[in-house]
Amino acid sequence: MSSPTDQQTARPTVTVPPKIIAKALASFPLYFVIMFSLCYVSAFHAPHPNDLRLVLAGPAATTEPIAQALDTASPGAFDITTVVDAGEARTQVENRQAAGAVIIGRDVTVLVAGGGGASLKAAVTEAGSAIATQAKLSMATDDVSPLPRTDTTGTGIFYFLIICSMAGYLTSTILTQAAAHLRLRTKYAVIAGASAVGPVIAFAIASYFLGTYGLGLGGMAQVLGVAAAYTFLCGTIGILSQQLLGANAMMLVMALVVFLNFPSAGGAVPASMLPDFWQFIHFVWFGSGTLETLRSIVYFEGHGVARWLLQLGIWVVLAAALSAVLGRRSARAPRDPAARQEPVVDSGVPVV
Repeated sequence: MSSPTDQQTARPTVTVPPKIIAKALASFPLYFVIMFSLCYVSAFHAPHPNDLRLVLAGPAATTEPIAQALDTASPGAFDITTVVDAGEARTQVENRQAAGAVIIGRDVTVLVAGGGGASLKAAVTEAGSAIATQAKLSMATDDVSPLPRTDTTGTGIFYFLIICSMAGYLTSTILTQAAAHLRLRTKYAVIAGASAVGPVIAFAIASYFLGTYGLGLGGMAQVLGVAAAYTFLCGTIGILSQQLLGANAMMLVMALVVFLNFPSAGGAVPASMLPDFWQFIHFVWFGSGTLETLRSIVYFEGHGVARWLLQLGIWVVLAAALSAVLGRRSARAPRDPAARQEPVVDSGVPVV
């Protein structure tokens, strides 16, 4: 005979039909296949210049016809600015105001930025080569932000971004699934810890293969600080998604952190080589804000960092604020003591 205490602590049993469980298990793989195919293929299927910022330097009588010819040959491919001073053209490339420059004088000098992305460098070089060929001049190439020998593709910081993403949203997934009983502030404390430790471990391991990109202690501290904020944001998005959608949170997290985030980040394909939709996402999303901030720190001596850091910061503040508001509302909502008991499902799968 059970005691009153046993009766109070006993958890209600809810039977979930096997068909419902099967549908739930099948829906996520199908969702993953569809979204992965749709997002990644649409973003990467045909990289080509799309409003690529290019500076032409030289006498106006020379650069203006060339600019018109480029625009006629490839409409919408280049966003061309003409200047007279070659030094100004170099400054714009070094400051990330332009993806590259073509200086036209006795010969043609193409200014590229390897740190901006390999395909972007190739596109600028190709445009410079076409100009030199048409003008029957020799061509020289000058890389104002060369990649280190240990990372010839320039994708090291993109992989670092992916690892930090996993550290954030996988930690939040574990907290919302296996430790749902924890208080919201405790969950965020765990997320903060993962955000501090995860990027350090990832950067340390990556440094064995890629080096430190020539960064000193100050530069590495900046990289790790940005990565920690981004990791915390990914964890926050995981918790916020659970607050909004409950059992369906994983689909929202994957959409925000993976399917929209990675193709638009500008790591695999630079933003100036992406289709219009993905360029738009790039200019507002948190992953691109993080990657471009890291790119500015690592390859461009901090030039252009403020604009992208602000983009990341806005996401962090908004996500954390919304999660806090939802947490307070949930805490104030009246609850039935019986509703606090976690139901046990015959299949072994807890119902949320």
